[in-house]
Amino acid sequence: MIVKTSSPAFATGLFKAGAIVSENGGILFHLAILSREIGVPCVTAIENATEIIKEGEIVRVCGMEEGEVYVGE
Repeated sequence: MIVKTSSPAFATGLFKAGAIVSENGGILFHLAILSREIGVPCVTAIENATEIIKEGEIVRVCGMEEGEVYVGE
């Protein structure tokens, strides 16, 4: 799931997402905390993520330590 910011409307989608990438936020961002609690990798503060990552692209998200997002791998 690639989003600009968190919204309560995303709650059901979180359980279906393989990973979450957000343009806004940090380690205490509500979306980051929720994703940790349900075991879904999350990387926040990725500038222009919704513009760079296109629908249907394969994305690999490493939510540990560095918080890296790889597109097209």
